[in-house]
Amino acid sequence: MEGHGSHWECIYENLDTFASERLGELIQTTPVWRSVKLETPTLFEGVPMDQLYAFAENEGDVRFMGLVFHSSATGQNLFASAYPFAAGGIVHSVTIDEIEPWEFGIEATIHGSTRFDADISFFDPLYFLNKDQYRLGEEHNISFAAFAYTASKPVHEQIEITEGGLYEVALQDGNVKEGEALMIDCSKMAAMFPRDDVGGSVYEFQGEVLEHHHTSVDNRLLNVLKATVMRDTEQDDTPFNVPVYAAPHVLDEGFIPSHCTSMSGFFWLQGFLIDKAA
Repeated sequence: MEGHGSHWECIYENLDTFASERLGELIQTTPVWRSVKLETPTLFEGVPMDQLYAFAENEGDVRFMGLVFHSSATGQNLFASAYPFAAGGIVHSVTIDEIEPWEFGIEATIHGSTRFDADISFFDPLYFLNKDQYRLGEEHNISFAAFAYTASKPVHEQIEITEGGLYEVALQDGNVKEGEALMIDCSKMAAMFPRDDVGGSVYEFQGEVLEHHHTSVDNRLLNVLKATVMRDTEQDDTPFNVPVYAAPHVLDEGFIPSHCTSMSGFFWLQGFLIDKAA
């Protein structure tokens, strides 16, 4: 899925108002953060767009990012894209397997694997800056963060097992009696399930919450929940932690971030290249 319409729902409760009113204001008032000369101009109705302007705040864990093409030949400007940018993240090493560029070649979904061989896909919000630095098959340091579509108490707090291999082992070991259910504690479960039907970097997740604080973007409060969303199954001391940015309107009724120890929901995963891993 190419486009960021649904991603803005992670920040703004009323997407129609944002698109019709606030987006234009942000493009006008946000400073130019980077200017990129395009080696291969993008043609729009025969006009070569050879410059890309990135509009973003200079600081903040979460920022507005707007991309506008410019033609040096005609002076024409073309709006290309806009999305929330998670500048505050946690760095993990990832081996790059595939790069899936979007239509104009300035955005992309990156596919790779962690050091414990877990597949991972993410949107790079700075692909227009660093796309030439990626090397397929090589390990890179990536700063990861996520925007929540939904966040709630864990869907799976306990699992009942009444059959299967694990149940048979429990019976043999005397940990459960015949006819009784084996209870599995999922309070520290950490898992990400890709939702390719929605987008290549969208996941259903459950994770252990380690920290909670607040930040803001465009005068809107965001919860920041540092969470473990994957673990190395062989070495549990190497968790995959990310900050999950969750606006108040995405929180399920009764879910209080400051009181939670774990959560589940859906999020959009971002990651941008820091440098090559050692």
